[in-house]
Amino acid sequence: MRKVIIILFSLLVLSACSNQQNKVSVVEAMESEGLNITESNVPSPMGIELDGIKPITYKLDNDEMVLVYDFATADERELSHKLFQEHQLFLSSYGPIVYQTSQSLILYYSNVNSTTSTFKLSETNAGEKIQKAIERME
Repeated sequence: MRKVIIILFSLLVLSACSNQQNKVSVVEAMESEGLNITESNVPSPMGIELDGIKPITYKLDNDEMVLVYDFATADERELSHKLFQEHQLFLSSYGPIVYQTSQSLILYYSNVNSTTSTFKLSETNAGEKIQKAIERME
């Protein structure tokens, strides 16, 4: 019984370390593209909980926001992305640009006025740099 508890505890610790590493990787990748990104202590009103996961909120220099959701599996991320898309249908405001890694869902809220309901990367201040950062992670 004791061995089972030790094994379960070890798996829990490894899982937590894995999620932390994923978060650091997203931030480091964005910083490597020249973005100054800092974790915000103030949760974003746009940061809805998806499948029990709350996002980590980051701010860029120009007060734009990046929300990072870390999931245990790619399947959980995919399900949460679908939930987010359903939620976004009911909102009348501009949606974020959505990026995905194997286990993360990254939402970039730009301050730029757009002529479409979703920003084009070229219209934003950081969209293309975030895209390069995400590509570099894969």
